[in-house]
Amino acid sequence: MMVHLKHIQDSFQQYLLQSDTSVIAPKIVSTEALPAIERLSIYGNAYQSRLVEALASSFPFLHTCLGDDEFYALAATYISQQPSTYRSIRWYGDSFPEFTRQSELYKSLPYIDQIAELDWMMTLVFDSKDADVVTLEQVALISPDVWADMRFVFHPSVHRRQFGWNIVELWQSSLSEDGAVSIVEYPSPVSWLFWRHDLTNHFTSIPEDEAFALDAAMKGLTFSDICEVICQFNDEDTVAFAAASMLKKWIASNFISEISY
Repeated sequence: MMVHLKHIQDSFQQYLLQSDTSVIAPKIVSTEALPAIERLSIYGNAYQSRLVEALASSFPFLHTCLGDDEFYALAATYISQQPSTYRSIRWYGDSFPEFTRQSELYKSLPYIDQIAELDWMMTLVFDSKDADVVTLEQVALISPDVWADMRFVFHPSVHRRQFGWNIVELWQSSLSEDGAVSIVEYPSPVSWLFWRHDLTNHFTSIPEDEAFALDAAMKGLTFSDICEVICQFNDEDTVAFAAASMLKKWIASNFISEISY
């Protein structure tokens, strides 16, 4: 009995994921009012609609930019080519930004995938696990003798991304009444830092030297290594002070959860 039930469950899942009725349809009772295929389609359509709703929830700015018809068409194509593999629908859509990047529809609109990436980033930041953070008072107790060997663990919500278009400003503008900002390509890509504090997402653009330093720190390099990384942006006499200033900013902003040495 259990084997038979599992076979039916697997067949039903195959239908939902691949729209393949060949195995499950013979196991569904038909009536004069409602044939088996139509009964299946009720569940199939509901499942597809739920996935579209999930994508619209995770990508609200992209939805706004494309409009209902275009977004729903894009979502339907994505669903047909990228069946869900997650137990939780929360994570469905993780490859949607890359999907838009590869889509022939948006080769002439290279900022569309970055809008999708911004949307997904906002969900990742908000849903990241919580963690304790290091305070400036705790850092003050660390001996200067071990500063060179310090390594940092960042709060799970901290993420850095680089965008070639002013999509963050465009998103901010879309939330205001005037919505006056137009899409513009930056002269060179701009780094943005995202994090969560007190259940609110925050973000800011950061200069190139801080982006290099942040990447090094998040890879687990030591404070001494970070100083070497940003030497290209600072004089030898000022590089340690510059790195220390960045570290102070990160700690004050609740970016760092742990320091080891």
